[in-house]
Amino acid sequence: ALSLTRATSARFQYGAIHMLGASQSATPVAITGASTPAFTDVLVDQANAGVDMIVLNGSSPAFDHVEVTQAHCAFHFNSASAVTVTNSFVHDNAYALMNYSATNTLWSTDNLVRNTVNLGICTGGSVVANTVFASPAAVFDSSCTSQTNTAPAASALTGVGPRPEP
Repeated sequence: ALSLTRATSARFQYGAIHMLGASQSATPVAITGASTPAFTDVLVDQANAGVDMIVLNGSSPAFDHVEVTQAHCAFHFNSASAVTVTNSFVHDNAYALMNYSATNTLWSTDNLVRNTVNLGICTGGSVVANTVFASPAAVFDSSCTSQTNTAPAASALTGVGPRPEP
């Protein structure tokens, strides 16, 4: 598991974080406090149906060209500000995002596929989706009716998810 609890601007690039599948009992990636790491071209997979993969508490990371799959929540934002998820492929989770109270969250140029709920639980935060493709569920669940979905993508986007290392 990866736990970032202090102010850090670490960069995670061109890698994979594989979890323990059904044996995974704790959050694999926890980011707390003033952490602002960047994840680029990273695969995070193999948690279990009861575990949230990436959990934020008071941080502002950036995720670009990531793939997150096989968890309860791919992303679970308890509190955060100005988080970006761009050019990413988030699939086969119960939730792509549970956004409890993160503000100014931006999802842009992403594919959300085979998640039971894509962007949901918008109880105290704000989310903007820009050029996001979602299938089969809608981009937002009913708790996110006041959120913004600009320029929804009509078909799956190409060039999303981790790219090979040059």
